[in-house]
Amino acid sequence: MSEFNQSAFLDPNSVDKLEVPPECSCPSCQSGLIRATEWEEVDANTINVTRVCPECDWSNQQDLDINACLRIDAERDRALDEIESDADELAYAIFAEEAEIMIKALQADLIAPEDIIRSSHRS
Repeated sequence: MSEFNQSAFLDPNSVDKLEVPPECSCPSCQSGLIRATEWEEVDANTINVTRVCPECDWSNQQDLDINACLRIDAERDRALDEIESDADELAYAIFAEEAEIMIKALQADLIAPEDIIRSSHRS
């Protein structure tokens, strides 16, 4: 078996070119959302992994070599990075939209100083 090159797999410039590793692809519905839910070391080179598909509820418990487990782990990290990036972009878009609404309200004199004062300071 060829040696797994984790640094090439995790190169952010090649993420769009990557295919989902076979260990992370559902054989039943072809979803790329397979996740490992349990890991147990069998020996130094083998890990017993339980994998599940959230799309079709397929599950499998199988002994995988260390390189396959590294690919599963790297795919999980890549997916988490993508989720975090999407969440950051969404938070920025929401903030930008709220700022634009505030600017328009200020320009139209729809906000008075007392609208900004904290309610705890009001009598």
